[in-house]
Amino acid sequence: MQTVSPTEMFLVRCPASDRPVEPSVIEAHKDYLTALGGSLVLGAHAAPSAGAQGPDRHYIVRAGSSDEAKALVTDDPFAVAGGYASVNIVPLNVLIGSVIGGKAW
Repeated sequence: MQTVSPTEMFLVRCPASDRPVEPSVIEAHKDYLTALGGSLVLGAHAAPSAGAQGPDRHYIVRAGSSDEAKALVTDDPFAVAGGYASVNIVPLNVLIGSVIGGKAW
């Protein structure tokens, strides 16, 4: 697991892939998320994308950069097993600025 100096928060969107994932991978995924400690602020499931094998996942993470935020997710056993179709990183200050500015994000 990568250690980061948490200075920013990021929204990480992970649409589920069309690949099935073994139950043992899901258990390893849960253990991994627990081990992230304070780097993981929030994790949530959303309705699956069309054709996906499971729910889409969304995380808010603390990291020093978007690359560090992406590494937190791509090192996840679920990601390694191909459970995510993609990983999209958005700095939360961009989202907050868009909402405050009245723009759709």
